[in-house]
Amino acid sequence: MTGIPAWWQSKLLEHQPGFEPVVQSPPLALALAVTLSAAWVLASGPSSAGRALVQWVSGITLCWALAMTLWLRYLDSGMSYREMFRSLARALPEGDCVASLYFGEGQRGLFVYFENVTTVRLERVPDAACMTLLVQRTRATGATGPSEEWVRVWEGARPGDRKELYRLYRKDVAAGHPVARFPE
Repeated sequence: MTGIPAWWQSKLLEHQPGFEPVVQSPPLALALAVTLSAAWVLASGPSSAGRALVQWVSGITLCWALAMTLWLRYLDSGMSYREMFRSLARALPEGDCVASLYFGEGQRGLFVYFENVTTVRLERVPDAACMTLLVQRTRATGATGPSEEWVRVWEGARPGDRKELYRLYRKDVAAGHPVARFPE
């Protein structure tokens, strides 16, 4: 967070490109308090049969607490859907339904949670007459659209995700394509 050492910060920022390191006082104070408490538990106390268990639990608790106070923003910045869905919502037209293809149930729920957008699953309603189509694929599946009548208008992924890729398509009605069914 402080940039010291610089080589380590640059390596970390390579993995989470959108992350902005900022030192925040409350998490830092909590991390210090937990560290001091763990040090006190580890340094004090008489030797006994259960001492090893107390030390082990203190060490695990310290590791978890440091991860949740000092590293949580870093870890969340690359794996959160919030910014990706915010960007996607800006590309959506007003008032039109959004069809989805291969869009996972977890992602559908998060899209509703973050942006209040519900999609129509084409796997269940193939005759949906939506002019906008959201497709979730992997980066390895290629960049072709569902068919020639769909024009890609947005593409994105979470910063820390190297596999998932989301594409938003709009029906090209200007080129004379009628609203068609989902391609089988």
